[in-house]
Amino acid sequence: MPTALPPNLSRLLTSSQQTKVADLVRLHHYALIIELMGDKAVPPHILTQVKSKGMYRKPRPDVIHRSFVFGKAGIVDDRVLELDEDGFSRYLDMVGLVLTRHDREALSHLRRSFTHYLNTLAEDLVAKVESAVIKADKKLQRKLAQKQRRALFMEIERRKALASIAKDLSDATRVQVSKAVRVIETETNNAFQDGRAQEIMRKSGMEDPTVFKRPRHDACSDCIEAYLEEDKETPKLFRMSELIDNGSNIGKSRADRLPVLESFHPYCACELHWLPPGFTFGEGGKMIYAGRSLGAAS
Repeated sequence: MPTALPPNLSRLLTSSQQTKVADLVRLHHYALIIELMGDKAVPPHILTQVKSKGMYRKPRPDVIHRSFVFGKAGIVDDRVLELDEDGFSRYLDMVGLVLTRHDREALSHLRRSFTHYLNTLAEDLVAKVESAVIKADKKLQRKLAQKQRRALFMEIERRKALASIAKDLSDATRVQVSKAVRVIETETNNAFQDGRAQEIMRKSGMEDPTVFKRPRHDACSDCIEAYLEEDKETPKLFRMSELIDNGSNIGKSRADRLPVLESFHPYCACELHWLPPGFTFGEGGKMIYAGRSLGAAS
């Protein structure tokens, strides 16, 4: 008769150990949020835990705030868009930008959105950790039930099970890193576009200015269709309120996406612009002045 497994070998990880692993995964994500958005982006007790575990890294400049301000500055002076990070820092030191109440409200919303998506990724990875442990544990129990439970056999099977977990977690981590990069790229672009929108409304003095989006030279066919006329050069015109009211394309199928203020799709970089009164589009989709008589349309 096979002998029963010793209690310490009956499972790969105890419930307590699984909880510790899940907590570590969450803390690593909190450490990322702190690095990207600063110490105040998490509750004080979380900050203390991150530091006590040696996971704390000096925060970078708040990426959401910086992207938002970069968008605003680009409307004030489009030469700003050609600056590198150091050049933009020097620009801010010289000029400075005052944030209005509406700016601060928009930034608060953007930060909450960014934090929400990063935390969703953390919970997703925690679920994958738990799934990998349960799968490997069940497989181990089936193997041990089938053969004489000699100590050497048990140790070999445990090592195989742990190697299986390591592979599953490596695969899951690689996917999560890709998702995190996508979230960061998309949310910082959203902040950039929101900053441009706030500055367009301030600069135009209009409640609902006429705007357009200019796809990049390497834009996808979906963005070209959404934001350019049939000649694929002339931008389509929208009221700012129309883009805002269309909400977000997150979670929508490709066929259901609408022209929006923020990212049309992940990694989208189509740029928001204002069409001032009296301006229209000429050859090649270039903006030209046509006279104040066109002002009523804007």
